[in-house]
Amino acid sequence: MSSTPYLRNGIPPSRPTSTASNPNPSIAEQGARFLADRAANRQQAPANALPGRTLLPRHLLVEPADLERYLADDPVVGTRGAAIILGVSIDQVKKWRQRGQGPEYYQFEEGGPIRYSINALNRYKAAHLVIPRKKGRK
Repeated sequence: MSSTPYLRNGIPPSRPTSTASNPNPSIAEQGARFLADRAANRQQAPANALPGRTLLPRHLLVEPADLERYLADDPVVGTRGAAIILGVSIDQVKKWRQRGQGPEYYQFEEGGPIRYSINALNRYKAAHLVIPRKKGRK
């Protein structure tokens, strides 16, 4: 038995509120029905319409042999990532940048996002490596 859907502001719901065969479908069934409805609606769209959103997997499962295809040659990180890699605070990285010190970085447009290359961070760490020596040795 199907119930009359509640109209909010006079607008009917975009999806059916219940099904005759199964009044309480599982989440998986609801998801499968939603994807099937989207696929049917996508086929009915005119040819000149812009494509809709594409559902992407939350996690990408990659075989180890194919891993290099998905990695950039020199990935970049933000200020927080740079601070974590260097082992300092975010404020310290910002102060270095304001003073013209610290590792090299990319800035996309004035006032735009700042990104640090992993290779630049590694070079900066290597340049500041201190090897302790015992006193009296030369």
